[in-house]
Amino acid sequence: MHKPWRAAPHPRRSIRDFHRAHYGNPLFNRQKTTHRTERSGPSRAPWFLACLVVAALIGGAWYLLWGPMFHITTVEVSGVTGPSADAIRAGIDSHRNGAALFIFPRSNILIFNTTKALTDIGGKVYLDSITLRKKLPDTLEVIAREKTTHAALDWNSRLFALDENGFILRELTDKEIALMGDLPPGMAAVPVLGLGAQSIDLPKTDTPPTTTDGAKGTVAAPPPQQPTNPFPLILIDGKEKEGSATEKNMMPGKAMVSPATMRTILQAHARLPEVAGSAVRWFRAQESSETVEADMVGDWHILLATASPFDVQVERLSIVLKEKIGAKKSVLEYVDLRYNERIFFRLKDGTTPK
Repeated sequence: MHKPWRAAPHPRRSIRDFHRAHYGNPLFNRQKTTHRTERSGPSRAPWFLACLVVAALIGGAWYLLWGPMFHITTVEVSGVTGPSADAIRAGIDSHRNGAALFIFPRSNILIFNTTKALTDIGGKVYLDSITLRKKLPDTLEVIAREKTTHAALDWNSRLFALDENGFILRELTDKEIALMGDLPPGMAAVPVLGLGAQSIDLPKTDTPPTTTDGAKGTVAAPPPQQPTNPFPLILIDGKEKEGSATEKNMMPGKAMVSPATMRTILQAHARLPEVAGSAVRWFRAQESSETVEADMVGDWHILLATASPFDVQVERLSIVLKEKIGAKKSVLEYVDLRYNERIFFRLKDGTTPK
């Protein structure tokens, strides 16, 4: 009897190691480890590259901050000229000559702080408007509009320019002071010397020249017009200077006289020479006073009230000079126009003209 046919049993499969080299795993490194060469120490390539990167960063930072490319070399100022432009440049130089965080140069346009620079400029000149812009790589552009100088203020032998409202604009330059033709005693203007030039001093006479009129006889001629200043000169009373906090804070933009006082001074400087027949030498005022005293050529004074209309005061001055003073103006000491109900005047000998 035959046995039924059966397929021959397959041989038992062994568990294969898929990581073995003889299996042919493509992810297995076929390079035999026996052929590798062992290095004695760690690789130096990463350290060398790191040093190169650090050196490149330090060199680039030095070139950006201390190199010549971004160093400010040009300052363009437009809208103002003369002393105001010089004050702007001085303010910029004052800022850029310093250092930021005690290390970084402000002369570098990348570090230059326009806001702080405007503060430094404001300490030297009071402007109507100013704009400061950077123009890479090395230029600063300043667009400004200045205020007009209407008067000069004497403060402890220092002269400051004032605007029409009595605010300090800046300190006068030596050249501007030299143009002041009439300064108070004790204040000397900066001499202006010409190249190879000679000069003489003109004689001064206390008695005004006279003219002869056949019908009326000899009458006093108008006093000669002495050299006057290009704009009104204001003197602050010495008592106001002593111990005043303003003396330590004479900064541009500081209000020194009231707008009413400035208005009276400007009107008097323009109109008094025609009405009084004498030029105004300077004005005396106080910080908190309503009185302005005009010192006239010929050593006499006019007292004005800032609270009264100037037109009314100058009309009263004309009347008293014509009807009461007349030819005796050479010995006139003062005319006081501060009181509406009465005009006071006095001669140098203490008498009152009839």
